[in-house]
Amino acid sequence: KQRLEKIRQLCLHDADALTTSLMSGNLLPQLVELENDAEGRPLLLFASSRVEAAAADWLVEAALRDSLPLVGYFAPLSPLTVATWRGPNGESAVEAAVKAKAAGAAAMLLPLWRSLPEELEVAAAAALEMARGGAAPEMREVARLIALRRTMCETPPTLPAKGRPWVALPHMDTFSSAYAELCRAAEAKGRLSLEHVWGQLSELVGEGMAALVKAVREAPPTHEALLDVFEGERRASLEMYGANLRRVRLDVTFKEYKKASTKAQEQLTRLRRPCVQSQSAFPLLRWEGRQLQQHFETFLQKLSHRSGTVASMAPLKGPWRSLEKMCLSSEPSLDASRLCDIVRGSISCSNFDELTGLLELLTYLDEKLGDQRKAAGFGKEFAIRLVRMKDRFVKPTAGGWADCLINFTFCNHELSSHVVELQLQHTSLLLTRKEAKGHEAYSMFRTAFELLEAIGKPPTASFDEAEVEEVNVVDASELLELRAKMAQHEQAIGTLRAGLEESQAQAAELKRTVLEMQRQMQTLLGAKGGSA
Repeated sequence: KQRLEKIRQLCLHDADALTTSLMSGNLLPQLVELENDAEGRPLLLFASSRVEAAAADWLVEAALRDSLPLVGYFAPLSPLTVATWRGPNGESAVEAAVKAKAAGAAAMLLPLWRSLPEELEVAAAAALEMARGGAAPEMREVARLIALRRTMCETPPTLPAKGRPWVALPHMDTFSSAYAELCRAAEAKGRLSLEHVWGQLSELVGEGMAALVKAVREAPPTHEALLDVFEGERRASLEMYGANLRRVRLDVTFKEYKKASTKAQEQLTRLRRPCVQSQSAFPLLRWEGRQLQQHFETFLQKLSHRSGTVASMAPLKGPWRSLEKMCLSSEPSLDASRLCDIVRGSISCSNFDELTGLLELLTYLDEKLGDQRKAAGFGKEFAIRLVRMKDRFVKPTAGGWADCLINFTFCNHELSSHVVELQLQHTSLLLTRKEAKGHEAYSMFRTAFELLEAIGKPPTASFDEAEVEEVNVVDASELLELRAKMAQHEQAIGTLRAGLEESQAQAAELKRTVLEMQRQMQTLLGAKGGSA
């Protein structure tokens, strides 16, 4: 504490001494501690600007040497510092960074998003050079992103046209992979690293998506083409899931599941619990998610073991998809508080009896609705607070996909306000999606919908039972009678099979007897021949 307090005093009152300590290398361990201190992080950012003013050239050179890995993340250099820096031979920071091939140099390049066009051209050429030269991954991705900036924000996007094949957000595909890779590299270095990278990139991506939305809005023929994409993918999805959805709904326990689902939703409606994150900054939510992920996975495994079902963890929600959700909407913003699925997972059930049991178990675990006696085996650390439930088994999506989404928080965890998402899935429907690669089609469907929503013209289509073949509504007693007859037939088949196996065994025994008799006859005949 005394050490950190000394750093605070240096940051606030003596920039020269702070710079000297930083340049000597003696201050790095303390700075790492300061990053993990809630009050110290904003102070650290303030200190970085003081150091930059006092020793800008030294910071750039340290980044190029990678002798100060913190420089690009702890001390985000201003575009002016980077743009005006010149090396001993007159080279620019971009040219020097290309030669350096270092992670620190990559971070230093981030402020150049707003650079002059000629510098972008230099960076574009540098990307090709580094791809051949085997630069550090972060360095490669930064160069790719800078080279793509013109494509993202200045080149008119490729818009869908009626009768022409269309790939969702075509000019963003390459950008998104580079962006995700850079965020992963930054996150591995620490929370502040991710915040810095996100701060530099999120506004740029927002600009690119805003340009796309603007182009779509100003091209009325595009609206019809997007509706065609949406409707075509929706119909294909209905054909894929329709038959299976009808089949699983014939489950005699579906009626009981609907009762349990309706009851749970009514209880949550009365409680009026908001489904919103306490943090609005995506990097903080993502960092919380990393801390909570293991606890959530343990919880899923306990649920799975208790119910005899199969649990599956999904990776944390990525920065690119998160930006799409925030920016491709009727009210675009970088407020991440509505992203309630950063931490997510699923449990697949083979029938609605298992789904009903899981719904009831989750209700028993709720702090207000629960019954601890019925939730035996789950410690207090797994007490939850249900905040939202979307039952798409009862009301499927417009494309016919059905599951149940449940959002909740862990009451007694240190991150008790972080909302997570659990998907309850039916094994049969999940298998259909995997075999038909349904998620790829869903991406097209989703992107078309989000673009139309962003321009204020969202499709009104919803799931209509009449669009799929009418489900024959069979009374439960009739189903039970049919199942009883099937059981009788199966028993009769079993009896016949057993009789057949017994007959085959008798035939085999007779064959062995005949063979033995033939052997004895040959022996007897051989003996008589010898005596003659």
